[in-house]
Amino acid sequence: MTQAAVFLAASGMWLGGLLTVPLLALATTRHVAPSDRAALFVSFGRTFAVFMGVVLLAALVTSALLVAAGGVVGAAAALALTVALFVVTGVGIAQARAMSVMRRRALTEPGSLDEARLRSNAAAATALRSLIGVLSAAHTVVGVLLVRGLG
Repeated sequence: MTQAAVFLAASGMWLGGLLTVPLLALATTRHVAPSDRAALFVSFGRTFAVFMGVVLLAALVTSALLVAAGGVVGAAAALALTVALFVVTGVGIAQARAMSVMRRRALTEPGSLDEARLRSNAAAATALRSLIGVLSAAHTVVGVLLVRGLG
């Protein structure tokens, strides 16, 4: 399997993984009690984060190898998109953790919730998820182009 094919496989797993989360959220909203749903997502999130980290690491290594080999059109774009995904996803994880802390605090300390801050953080979360989605789609397109030799 070529480095471009490994990159594309990693990119496809990344994109598929991202699409899994909202489907799981939708299914659990309808059929799982809120406390059980929270426990499920904590457990799922830890395992999912490790898996997705390995997938993104595979994309990073293969795109770096393609750049190092030279002469592969699109390799720099693949590497840049992978690095961008690492950075934006890291920011998204930090932001999600901050939102969780804010929500837990609101449950244990009624009246402590700053509604304006919550709305601002929710808007930031939406923007981050959207950016991760756009970067992920572009990442997969670049992977297809690399495999087809059109990168």
